[in-house]
Amino acid sequence: MPAPGGVGAAQPTRQLVMSSTATITFGLDVLRKASRIIAAQQQRLAGAGAVWQPGVREQLALDEVECWQIGYGLMRHSWRWASAKELETLAKLITELPLEAMPPSGALPVAMPPILAGALAGGLLPCLEGALRRARHAPKDGADSALLALLVSYGQQGGLWPLVARALAYGEPRQAAALVATLGKALRTFAVPLLKAGALSTGPSCPLAECTAALARQLLLDTVDWLEAAGVRGGPAAAAATAASPPQQQLVRLLLSCAVCEWHPPLCDLVSHYTTLMLSGQIDVQSAAYSRDVAAMSAFATLRNRWLPVLARRAERSEVEARAVPGCAAAGEGWRQLLLGSLGVVSALGASLAAAPRRGEGPHGARGFDSMGPLAEACCCVAAALPREVRAAAVEAGVRAAAVAGGGAAGSGAVGGPSGRARPGRGSGGPALLAAGWSLESARGLAAALRAKREEGTAVAAVALEAQLGQWVAGGGEEGSAGARSAVRALGRLPQIDRAARALPSDPADAQSMLRTCDNPACDNLSGESEADLTLLKADV
Repeated sequence: MPAPGGVGAAQPTRQLVMSSTATITFGLDVLRKASRIIAAQQQRLAGAGAVWQPGVREQLALDEVECWQIGYGLMRHSWRWASAKELETLAKLITELPLEAMPPSGALPVAMPPILAGALAGGLLPCLEGALRRARHAPKDGADSALLALLVSYGQQGGLWPLVARALAYGEPRQAAALVATLGKALRTFAVPLLKAGALSTGPSCPLAECTAALARQLLLDTVDWLEAAGVRGGPAAAAATAASPPQQQLVRLLLSCAVCEWHPPLCDLVSHYTTLMLSGQIDVQSAAYSRDVAAMSAFATLRNRWLPVLARRAERSEVEARAVPGCAAAGEGWRQLLLGSLGVVSALGASLAAAPRRGEGPHGARGFDSMGPLAEACCCVAAALPREVRAAAVEAGVRAAAVAGGGAAGSGAVGGPSGRARPGRGSGGPALLAAGWSLESARGLAAALRAKREEGTAVAAVALEAQLGQWVAGGGEEGSAGARSAVRALGRLPQIDRAARALPSDPADAQSMLRTCDNPACDNLSGESEADLTLLKADV
């Protein structure tokens, strides 16, 4: 037996040791050369066709996966040392995937795009999720925060939606669900709370919180745009063909159910928080100090008001479908519970209605964040889907408005909050505005603002809503909602809204089982690289 260290002894493995900056420079150089070699091989393979020797195509696919693994490995482990130029180069691994727009028919084919196969196998989904989780621990100037900012910019140009939608549809289910869960947890536990806490602050904002919220907003807005434009066309046969596609099923469960339920409530809560501050006079939307906040909140309000009609129509449809099956009435409650529970739509829309322009104020919304057309669509559809709850809110608004008028209170304004940015005056609120809610005056003001903007079709719907509120307040037809249904039928965009609603599953609860995450809504554990890797402990009851 050879002596230790002799001829037969095992030799130590040699390792190349480089500095942090040299690692990323060397890695990028390797990545560029590998990409050029693969591109040249792909061109030769396309030209040779069947003549090409067997096994080369499969080997090329493996080489592509390895190339993506190098790139995403650099992003995970070397990102913090990258310069601005290197940061942009690495981000192109995501932003320059040559994917076409989502299919206009609303149906995804069974086979994924070849370019996406290598990226998913190389770690695209864990890379995106890991950036969200790591950025939480370096929110001000971390490189992962910079990546999220680049993704938001890319999303605003329309490029992120085709990538994320396909990645969720074709990706490994646990990885795809983990990304949805992580973004939801990030919104719920730090992004939205930080944005709410900074509403009255004069200090600098948190870039990570803004980027996280903007990322979810852009993806949800792109989703509803696609659903309204595509949906499921061609009747029952087309619907059956769409449902038969496994990628389509996974996309519906993850993006159209889980993401809406996980991402939408905290974003709606953010809009409601700012609206309450505005109505109480602590924020003056006419002040230049709030111009950036107003632009951001207007975008979030538009997102909310685009989705609420779709969710309300889906809730109505699910209720009708459930009643048609004996003993299954409770099965259609999922979307309704979402609207009434975590979204709190009745009070949220009541506050937005209270902020709508009054007579003589013009069509631009002197106090609120909402565009009048989407707000009217949301109010009409919610009133039709939740008539009992909206009737109760309308009656309460009438009683409160009468009490305010009887007490002589006027909406003269309120002093500013601790930041000193809020000022009394034209944009301030007061008791009268806080009491308005689902009042006749609010609905009347909404209709007037729509007519001033020449949105006649939506104005007709708002007038029908006003008439329904009047009947409820007067006590006639307490259980009737014919006026609300008439308001919905008057909406010019009803076909697009219904097209999107039909694409949603009948109950969102079925998809929630895909999200392997803690049941505790206060859980803010974003340690590790993935939600799927966390050990779930039974919570104390």
